[in-house]
Amino acid sequence: MSKIVALGNCPSSGSTFLADLLDSSPVSASGPELNLFSLEDLYDEAGFRKILRQRSRFSSVYLRRNGLVLNDLCSYGLNENKLEIMLSESVQLNDFLERFSESFLALRGKDLSGVVFEKSPQNIHCTGVFLERLDNFFIHVVRNPIDVYKSLLRRGFSASFALITWLLDEAKVAQYLDHPRLIVVRYEDLVKDPFNLTSSLLKRVAGKQINAEEIERGYSQNDYRKYHTVKLDSWKSKTPGQVDRQRSRKLGEGDLLALSSLKRVKVSSGYAKHFDLSEISFLELLEKFGYLDEYLSLVGERKGKLVFSRPEKYKLFRKFTGDLKYRDASLLDINTYLNPVEQY
Repeated sequence: MSKIVALGNCPSSGSTFLADLLDSSPVSASGPELNLFSLEDLYDEAGFRKILRQRSRFSSVYLRRNGLVLNDLCSYGLNENKLEIMLSESVQLNDFLERFSESFLALRGKDLSGVVFEKSPQNIHCTGVFLERLDNFFIHVVRNPIDVYKSLLRRGFSASFALITWLLDEAKVAQYLDHPRLIVVRYEDLVKDPFNLTSSLLKRVAGKQINAEEIERGYSQNDYRKYHTVKLDSWKSKTPGQVDRQRSRKLGEGDLLALSSLKRVKVSSGYAKHFDLSEISFLELLEKFGYLDEYLSLVGERKGKLVFSRPEKYKLFRKFTGDLKYRDASLLDINTYLNPVEQY
């Protein structure tokens, strides 16, 4: 019986690299991002067949609403009509997920008892309901927030949004770190030993023993990921089949001052309650994932201040009005949306 596993993470955390690796064995496949497991309606047995047209609220500030990515269905051998038929003919959610994964494995010529990895950063929003409703694994890639911040800036994120995105996304996962089906992969460990780590993951989630050498060969010859997935121009390494283990972080005084502004910042109580996040501080998250000492040594005694710009405040307001329109927020929630984090 085939399985389907979710990958979810903060953007710029290295999940595309992991998906490239996981797609490079005869028993596993990973296609372009569909946002499949990020849709709240998916987990409603009475409503999962409607996901083609539904959009969900989303706790991260860089998005207003979140929906299924339809323009990449062709890479799965599907189109909107075929997917709609697959949904309508499915008796229940698990039936649909079986049909979807087996269809993709067959398209790729993979072992039909293998595993499909649906990698979309936005899946992180539904970590809890995924683990509660499905008997499947959830893989979470976490990366040092200093490097995430720099990467998001290169991608065009505004300064304050680049700073708080890691905090808000990891606050969703933090409350499930002890769950037996949540697997946390540190990006720094992945780049050190990518093929052995991938082999271990496949053994754990699929029960398949694929050695590192076979994965490395498959990775170097993976034309599917080369032609069917997007590699952003801002990424330093965009060539499929190659592993970039170099670390070239350049931090100016402005970066360090900006990063120091997170020392006394946490997820605001209202935002945490509204989006089911852990009301946790940036420093607490750093400690949980093993990045605290490096952060403190870099920022030292600097004391920056986190301030949202007018364009950022406007985006937060638009996020509020979008959720208000779809009845995922009330008029009383406006201050909650305008203050996703707070000083303590």
